[in-house]
Amino acid sequence: MRRITLACLIALFAICSCAGLSSCKRREAIVIDGYRIYENDEDNTCTIVGLPSNICEQSTWSIPEKIGQYTVTQVGELSQGGFLALPQELITSFGHVRKMTIPASVKTIRAEYLDDVLIFETDVSPSNFQLYPEDVASDAWWLSPQEEVDAVVGYKYLTEENFIDNLVYIIEESEEESATLLCALGSGEVTIPQTFKGLPITKIAERAFYRGLYTSVTIEENIVEIGPEAFLSSKIGEVLLPANCEEIPQGMFQASALNSIDLPNSVKKIADSAFLGSNLTDISFPDALTTIGVGAFSNCWLTEVTLPASVTEIGNSAFQGCPLTFVDLSETKLTTISNSMFEKCPLTDRVILPDTITSIQSGAFSDTELTSFTFPLQLKEIEGYAFNRVQLKDINLPNQLESIGDNAFGYNLALTELRLPDSCLDFNGNAVSGCTNLKTLHLNNVESCSYIPNELNLTKFTVSDTNEVLYIKDDILYRKNANGTHRLIKCLEITPCESITLENCLISPAAFYDHPTLKEVTIIFQGFEYEVPNAAFYGCAALEKVVLPNVDKIEIGADAFLGCTSLSQINTEKVGTFGYSSFEKCSSLSEVDFTSATLIVSSAFNGCDLREVHTYHVARIGINAFANNVNLTKVTLENCYDVDARAFKDCKRLTSFSCDSAEIDEDAFDGTPLALTKGCKNPMWARFF
Repeated sequence: MRRITLACLIALFAICSCAGLSSCKRREAIVIDGYRIYENDEDNTCTIVGLPSNICEQSTWSIPEKIGQYTVTQVGELSQGGFLALPQELITSFGHVRKMTIPASVKTIRAEYLDDVLIFETDVSPSNFQLYPEDVASDAWWLSPQEEVDAVVGYKYLTEENFIDNLVYIIEESEEESATLLCALGSGEVTIPQTFKGLPITKIAERAFYRGLYTSVTIEENIVEIGPEAFLSSKIGEVLLPANCEEIPQGMFQASALNSIDLPNSVKKIADSAFLGSNLTDISFPDALTTIGVGAFSNCWLTEVTLPASVTEIGNSAFQGCPLTFVDLSETKLTTISNSMFEKCPLTDRVILPDTITSIQSGAFSDTELTSFTFPLQLKEIEGYAFNRVQLKDINLPNQLESIGDNAFGYNLALTELRLPDSCLDFNGNAVSGCTNLKTLHLNNVESCSYIPNELNLTKFTVSDTNEVLYIKDDILYRKNANGTHRLIKCLEITPCESITLENCLISPAAFYDHPTLKEVTIIFQGFEYEVPNAAFYGCAALEKVVLPNVDKIEIGADAFLGCTSLSQINTEKVGTFGYSSFEKCSSLSEVDFTSATLIVSSAFNGCDLREVHTYHVARIGINAFANNVNLTKVTLENCYDVDARAFKDCKRLTSFSCDSAEIDEDAFDGTPLALTKGCKNPMWARFF
């Protein structure tokens, strides 16, 4: 009975899969008058699946009722059926077409992007017509233009009475009736009139000139509102605005070919992305202007900017990516240079800021070509990345400055000395990350600093005698913590240091990075847990002995002892975590106690000289964790479930391996006798030894 039922289901599925597919035969498209069509077998009709190239260069398109001998019933095809259904044959783009006239014969339009078409004209009954995608073809598409239409850009019932000289209008019903320019369908030059059917034209609708073909537009006096993206991707070269226009709306000239504009003195606000990506090369800002929105001129071709005193607010990324060489904001009362405002601008001539500026925000001048900069006298804050990758030769910070953020001056290769003012208490050590030529750092009254980047080649740092948090002892920089402990921030490479005892002292990342003479470290700490942070002793080739504190739990961070080639003694019985490459290339390390270990990650002991490995609580051995331990002979893994790729690669003397039930990667033992003995890469048999 089951076999009969299954056979019936398969047969039924095959029948359903072929339904509507012309008996499952793949149709061949034919081309007539530039149209690519599918011929329908059952009658003399067709489906358009490809348009002539010239159609997409027009702003209007009337779908032909007939192509050759065939009546057009559909535009775009989406085959329906089972798994044998034909691929989608959608119209991917209508190019510049904004108005589409649909003959009565067409019942369905299927396209990938129908929202580019703003106006549909058809006499077909809504009940007989389908428009896809369905998120565009909601019931609202059939509402009249006077009704509220949310998130739907199509309009029906537009007649020739709505058209004058390729300009399409709708009448807005309100307390005072007015007209809106819905769409512009022509090319060349155009002047938007003051009235339509005796009503004032007060608004240009969203995307009214979208992908427009006009080269010049003149806007008359009655216009008070211009919709978002009104000129998006248009080819307009010049726009003349009315004197009473108070706002340039969001996206008005976004990605247009606009290269000049005459702003009347009445303009108070230039909204977000108003000129984003346009070809604008020059602009005179009106005296009434108060606000420039987010990304308003981003990626334009402006080379100089001088703002009037009226400007009080400039949004993030306002001039980002412009080829600006000169900026003068000195007449304004701005208090903030916002995020990425001038990012990736050359600024090779000069930048003049008002002394009212108190904050330079993230990325404000990053990736510019500034070589000198005058900081405003009232500046209190420089946020992260503000001058990242900027080659300032001399940095003279104002006496009011309070804080400097992460990578604020990062990768400044011209900087050799940095002196922080006495007012600066908050300094992120990474502020000078990548400044490899920085030799002297004067921290003065800084309290917050707890890390100095490892790539710096510092030869000297200083702090003020009155600093109650940071202090220098034996040429080593320390920080007092509120709980009574201390933190060793940095021991410079040039600081003589062979042996050090750290009592009740934490260590910062890269604290002894590449120190050439350090041989012995003893850590005494009262507490439950302790961390040896990332790269703390990275590259300390002379380090021989480390005494870790007698606490309940210890964590060794990534690269903590990487390259400590002389390290032979370290007590690890309380270590729970061995981080990434934590002991990599410690070629003198032959013995490690894994009694408390729960995590051994990738390359933790790669290139050591371990003879035996015995873990009790480690669930997973990471990639290359014990690779290249050429004298390793025995491995015992209790409670281990995974051994990752190359975990014991090239352990050339490894002959004994046992574990409970671990999943072992096929490359885990490459280059070991265990892999070679059985002539295979996956030594699953070894777990039973």
